[in-house]
Amino acid sequence: MAIKFIKRGSIPCENRISLRGDRCIMKRIIILTSILIFTIYFTGCNKTEELDQITDDSYEISTIIYAEEDDNNNISIEYPKVSGLSDEAKQKTINDMIKAEALKVYNDYNYEDRGHLSLKIEYNITLKNGCILSIQYFGLGDAQMAPHPHKLFYTTNIDMKMGNRLRLVDLVNIEEKLVNMFINGEFKPLWPEQEELALSNYGTYEVVKESLINADSIDTMESVFSYLTNDTLGISIPAAHAIGGHAEFEIKYKYIAEYLKDDSEGWKEFMSNTEE
Repeated sequence: MAIKFIKRGSIPCENRISLRGDRCIMKRIIILTSILIFTIYFTGCNKTEELDQITDDSYEISTIIYAEEDDNNNISIEYPKVSGLSDEAKQKTINDMIKAEALKVYNDYNYEDRGHLSLKIEYNITLKNGCILSIQYFGLGDAQMAPHPHKLFYTTNIDMKMGNRLRLVDLVNIEEKLVNMFINGEFKPLWPEQEELALSNYGTYEVVKESLINADSIDTMESVFSYLTNDTLGISIPAAHAIGGHAEFEIKYKYIAEYLKDDSEGWKEFMSNTEE
C-alpha cells in the first residue's frame, strides 16, 4: 500500500544543521510513519469485518431434479442446493430442509392420486445473501381424478446464519395496522386484474389476520406463503383456478419497518442495510 505523507507544519529542529538535528527529523518521521501505518491497518480491519457482516453471500446455488417417470407418473421437481458454506453441518441441515420443502407438494397429493399424477415444479431465487435465502416454487399438478390441473405456488425462506426455516410470523409482528394495510390495498398486487377476485375470500379482518399468522404452513399447500426480494416482502394467497390459482401482493420494506420482529436477528441486519 502506497503511503502519502502530508506536510503538517514546521519541525522545531529543522534549522539546526547538525547530526543531532538530522536524528531529530528522522525520529519524527519514523514516529509519524508508525502512527499512520497503525491507523490504516486497524481502520482497514474494522471496515473489512463490517462488510463481511453485511455482504457475506459466499455460497453457491445449483439445481437438483427429483424425477419419476413411468406409464402412470410424470414427476419433475426442481429445487436448489447450497454449496460453499464453511459450516458443513449447517449446510447439510439447510439442504435437507430445502429438499423436504420442495417435495412437500408431492406429499400433499394422496396415495390414490399417485400413480396417476403429472407434476412439474420449477423454482426461482428471489433473494440470496448472507442473511436470507428466499425461494419460490411454481408449476402445475394434474391428478387423473381432478377436474382441472392445479396451478401451484409455494415458498421457502431460510435464515442462512442460523440454518432455520423462517415463516412470516418469524419476520414481522402481525399487528392490527399491518393486517389493515393488507385489507386496504397497501400491499400491491403483481397482477392488478386479480386483486378484487383474489381478495374476495380474504376481505374481513379476522380472516386476513388468521391467514397471515398461519402463513408458510408445512401442513397444507393451501396456506398463504411469504417471500422476500431485495426491497420487498411478498405475500401469496390461494385463488380460484380461473384467475390463476394464486395471487401475489408486495410491499416495500420501508413501509413495514415498525413491524419488524425484534428477535429475528438476520432479518434485522438485512433490513437495516437495505436502501429505501
